[in-house]
Amino acid sequence: MSRSSSFAIIVIASLMLSGCETTPTVWDNPKYSNAEKKSVMAKDSFDCNNYAYQSTRDLAESQAQLAGSAGSVSAGGGAAQAMLGMMQIDNARAAAFNSCLRARGWTPVK
Repeated sequence: MSRSSSFAIIVIASLMLSGCETTPTVWDNPKYSNAEKKSVMAKDSFDCNNYAYQSTRDLAESQAQLAGSAGSVSAGGGAAQAMLGMMQIDNARAAAFNSCLRARGWTPVK
């Protein structure tokens, strides 16, 4: 692996770690009583997680193809491309999940 490829991987890994959220988001929905919130949130989270994965399936497949073709050119470049692709997919899934919960009346509480 070349020196520039190693540096790119280190930079990308650092960016991935610095972007990690350390505390989970707490969601609230005023439509439900405290007794109902846990079960409704569990169902809505399950449904929204499925929605997020379904809505990003094409992106994940295209990123897998790009990472495979980049990997054949350069092992370091392929690894860097794969990490960037995973970050992009994770961000798209998180955005889809969050928008789904918001559409169901949930709001983040921090």
